[in-house]
Amino acid sequence: MITKIIDGRALAAEIKTAVAEEVFLLLKRNQDRPSLGIVLVGERSDSELYVKIKEREARRVGLITHTYRLPAEATATEIKEVLEFLNQDKSVNGILVQLPLPEHLPTDEIMAVLDPNKDVDGFLENHPKEIISPVAAAVSLMLERQNLDCAEMVLGILYNSEIFGETLKKVLKRMGFRQIILVTKEEIEKIKDCDILVSALGLPHFINSKKLKSGAVVIDVSTTRKGEKVEGDLDPRGADKHLSAYSPVPGGVGPLTVAFLFKNVLTLYCRQQKS
Repeated sequence: MITKIIDGRALAAEIKTAVAEEVFLLLKRNQDRPSLGIVLVGERSDSELYVKIKEREARRVGLITHTYRLPAEATATEIKEVLEFLNQDKSVNGILVQLPLPEHLPTDEIMAVLDPNKDVDGFLENHPKEIISPVAAAVSLMLERQNLDCAEMVLGILYNSEIFGETLKKVLKRMGFRQIILVTKEEIEKIKDCDILVSALGLPHFINSKKLKSGAVVIDVSTTRKGEKVEGDLDPRGADKHLSAYSPVPGGVGPLTVAFLFKNVLTLYCRQQKS
């Protein structure tokens, strides 16, 4: 069996090229550049890194970013004030709150302040129908490119966030998957029955490929920093002998998620121009 490594960077390049071409056409028509507002709370090294990557890659496709940094001890009220300001700022087309927030903050309460029409992550239930969660869009495209028999395969979503699990389940159902199971880490034995596994636990190398069904496809959503390294849930040792395909960390879902984030910013910009 030849194992395929799913190259997220190559897929991301396709999406970002399309976004850059659209932005170029906007500028030729003397229109403004699409703009993304980023709210970063605290000094987590991984969150700082992710924001820097988004700022850098946004410049490469022609988008503008405005990053608002707040200290870890910021109150919910202070963060809400920033979001309300960005909601009203017509030059900002999409808003991203870099998660996770510090533990003392009520994440759901804070996110509820976000204008759904600027919800670039697709977190809110009433966000524009054109917007798909960048993570869900990345997973969908990776699976789509594998030419799988969706209707006949068992797909497992290994998760620690119910919102994430349910959101992804809805998106994948629309792709044609009929047999989808949600699995927590306490139910890990269930993954041996899955033809496809999407894992988002945030537990480095928690999954040994030998515990998976032979020939399974694994989409590893997690990125956890360990010193200078970034690792996913899947332990890649032995994966090349047991799996038919898997997305690596780094270089898998991460770059593609950023690309779809930019696509959402462009979509929100176009939508707001029409209103």
